[in-house]
Amino acid sequence: DAATTLVVLNQLWDLQYSQKQLMDIGVKLGADVPVFIYGKSSWGEGVGEQLKPITIAEEWYVVIIPNCSISTAKIFCHSELTRDSNPITMSQFFAGNMINDCEELVRKIHLEVDYAMSWLSNYSKSYLTGTGSCIYAKLNNEDDASNIVKQLPDNLLGFVTKGCNTSSLFQNNWDV
Repeated sequence: DAATTLVVLNQLWDLQYSQKQLMDIGVKLGADVPVFIYGKSSWGEGVGEQLKPITIAEEWYVVIIPNCSISTAKIFCHSELTRDSNPITMSQFFAGNMINDCEELVRKIHLEVDYAMSWLSNYSKSYLTGTGSCIYAKLNNEDDASNIVKQLPDNLLGFVTKGCNTSSLFQNNWDV
């Protein structure tokens, strides 16, 4: 939401800020804001502001939204959050070796997330988005994803989406 707001206000108010200027503003609002301003699939380092474009398969996903709100600040400040994982490399990522250091703690504190991840794991490997609270899983096709969403328990909301390498918000032709 923050990235979209910055991009749209830049256009509406004819501020003519460069993409880099908007990304510098955005990183102060949240670590994931620059990648959404950038508008392309990217490998992020630092706190998310150092981006390298990558191309990933535009696959189908189920996203589940547990009925809870998670404070990123509280998770990052929690005494039980481990910070001893080695940084993941691009080759590890593309091989499917992804680790989310926040997952164990979030699942312990927010049972709604634990329930949603366990439920979705019956169909495909499930992942936590950052500190949550959304859960996602990659599926083979739209029909498989839609069938899973149709089976969602009443206490869970979810939807089907397709990954994309370029944001539909704008045609990204800025220089970074």
